Amino acid sequence: MPTVLAGLAQFERSLIMKRTQAGITRARELGVTFGRPVKLNPKQRRMIAERRQSSELAHDEFEVALEQREIGSRLVGLWQR
Repeated sequence: MPTVLAGLAQFERSLIMKRTQAGITRARELGVTFGRPVKLNPKQRRMIAERRQSSELAHDEFEVALEQREIGSRLVGLWQR
């Protein structure tokens, strides 16, 4: 009896996987994006890259500048890369 139940569970799992893959494929065809949403717009990314390249601000000053622009201090990690 346990073997039969295990076989049914395995079969059900394979059906679930097939339906999930079909749904993902359909969503991609419809243009749905997957993953974490982007937190920065292109202008903000460019500003960070420019300031990082020019070393215009020290790390602490950069963090303050980010907070003043309401971009958020979570982006300081981008400065450190």
